[in-house]
Amino acid sequence: MEKAYFGKAVDVVKFFNSKRRNIKVLNYGACTGCLGLLNRIQRLNDSELRNELILVMGPDANVASVEQDAEGKKVILCGYCAAPTFYNELQGEPLLGCPPPPTVLANKIKELSGLS
Repeated sequence: MEKAYFGKAVDVVKFFNSKRRNIKVLNYGACTGCLGLLNRIQRLNDSELRNELILVMGPDANVASVEQDAEGKKVILCGYCAAPTFYNELQGEPLLGCPPPPTVLANKIKELSGLS
């Protein structure tokens, strides 16, 4: 029998993305602070969201790869490490903090989705 800690596991981003239709997370080396935000916003009912959203997390985000995945979607840049991509011509909404406060992220999701 295989021990759980030696087996394959689904990471938090893959799990979150598998449960969401209108919110997708792009992980570019995010720390546990930003990844922990996913647990805090897991309760948001994304079926009510009117727009598709992309959450960009991590210091390795780059404009070309994000724009390819985010075409036609609203982008939220989570944390101090993802926000600099905003200044490098990536269009999106920067949320500052390390990590940004969960309520700020939840409110930004609602605002960009037309729920607030």
